[in-house]
Amino acid sequence: MLVSRDTLSATELYLATHSRSGTSDIEGFDELDQQIVVNYILDCSRGLVELTTGWQPQVQFIHETVRQFLISIDKDRAHMQKSRPVGFDFRPETCHDVVAEGCLRYLMHACKSAPLNEETLRGLPLAKYSAVHWWQDMQAAMGIYSPRALNLAMQLLTGSRADLLTWVQLCSFDGYMKVDFSLEEHDLAPSIYYAGRIGVLELMKRLIIFGADVNAQGGRYGNALQVASESGNKEIVQLLLDRGADVNAQGGMYGNALQAASLDSNKEIVQLLLDRGADVLIDVNVLLRRQNRRWWKVPNVHCHTRFVLFSSSCSVNPCDRAYLASCRSEKSLILDLGTDCSR
Repeated sequence: MLVSRDTLSATELYLATHSRSGTSDIEGFDELDQQIVVNYILDCSRGLVELTTGWQPQVQFIHETVRQFLISIDKDRAHMQKSRPVGFDFRPETCHDVVAEGCLRYLMHACKSAPLNEETLRGLPLAKYSAVHWWQDMQAAMGIYSPRALNLAMQLLTGSRADLLTWVQLCSFDGYMKVDFSLEEHDLAPSIYYAGRIGVLELMKRLIIFGADVNAQGGRYGNALQVASESGNKEIVQLLLDRGADVNAQGGMYGNALQAASLDSNKEIVQLLLDRGADVLIDVNVLLRRQNRRWWKVPNVHCHTRFVLFSSSCSVNPCDRAYLASCRSEKSLILDLGTDCSR
């Protein structure tokens, strides 16, 4: 609960607390009396949590100061060693690692019920949360990964394609984090593509060691380098380039990695790609077709075949400059655009 991104019901929290012990502890949970589950949660919390009232009661701390106190314990190491019980570690990074492992264990348990549908999903109440959040919690762990969590993540990414499909269906990885049971195995991208989005360096290193092709094509963003650039995962971009990823590989939603990075105004990744030889010709249409992460038709602004350079020596005319500025709420990476770059 310290680091949970969503509120949890008593059943979900019960499953989460048992997931790290192994799947045997979470099988057949639906046979449990719900009052037993509630009593278990309240008893384990020693009075620090309560259930909300309403149609779908959620578990919450009795007061926000409880969360603040538990997190603050680890800010002073000397105090922590004297005051906390042995085996407890409330540092956010450690908590995120624990949550990631529990989510992965439950997700692998859910994969046993594949192929999933709406009916089977109702019997797996923690499945969607686990699919959406395990990798986000691994990111937030900031390098503090247990071997168990890393091994489970690798098992998901490199094991059965059916398991990988179950995960992607539950979080619609390239979509809007919604369940999509229409996806099939032929819709899956290579595992290294998903690792590029996840942004956990150790997972990417392991995949490459195991022989993953850094230039493998697939997915909405075309390849691992483009999705890592779009996601702002600089360390992943650096590793992929070091291992031979084609900096000018074409395809995907944004055409190439440089355009993906530029559209999110990620200057460090843009500079890294440029230093590695990225083609500086950028399609203005791509810049104009994106707003709030959605594609839209470009009006007639005389730039359907126009290209601009990331260079202080080139620019578009004032009319196009004003239009570009009106399409972006944040600063664009297009620099002092000078002469007409159409061709």
